[in-house]
Amino acid sequence: MWLSSLTGLFRLEDLMNLIYAIILGAVQGVAEFLPISSSGHLVIVGELLTALFGRSLPDWLQGMTMNVALHFGTLLSIATVYFRDLLGLLQRWRLLLLIVLSSIPAGVVGILYKDALEALFQNALAAGICLLGTATILLAARRLRGAERSLSELSAGRALVIGVFQAVAILPGISRAGSTVGAGLMCGLRPADAAKYSFFLAVPA
Repeated sequence: MWLSSLTGLFRLEDLMNLIYAIILGAVQGVAEFLPISSSGHLVIVGELLTALFGRSLPDWLQGMTMNVALHFGTLLSIATVYFRDLLGLLQRWRLLLLIVLSSIPAGVVGILYKDALEALFQNALAAGICLLGTATILLAARRLRGAERSLSELSAGRALVIGVFQAVAILPGISRAGSTVGAGLMCGLRPADAAKYSFFLAVPA
């Protein structure tokens, strides 16, 4: 009954696109804050939806366009949860400068390799291979954790290393959260501080 009512208001194609968007949004919401790569899962789920329903997703639901839109939603949630911490950065100039430094590698890679990266966001095989890269980073972080330091002890060199890991995470399937938290642990940050720094880096990224 409700389905027939909806199809009366929308074309079937529009309704299917809406369902696709809801599914992709749910995947983003679940995967973004876990070290499993939301981008990689979005690519793979998009391919599964195409195979399941026998029709390609429209342009606005695939590739970088939808990915950026979904990550904007993530940005709003981070800004809400970490609002006080983000506001406090205005009084912690050294940490703010470290965040800027860590963000430079991803910015450079994104600008220089934009076209090649966009193509990967429509390649489920590449995303699957990169998921193995995420697993490797997480295993390395577990084995190579350094001495536990606070964010106030983070050096510029270590901040840049974390930034390089974030740049690698532009690839769909490499978890941004997993790679930056893992790099933070390998650089000697305490787990809670590594996670907080990762969320700080998510804002400019």
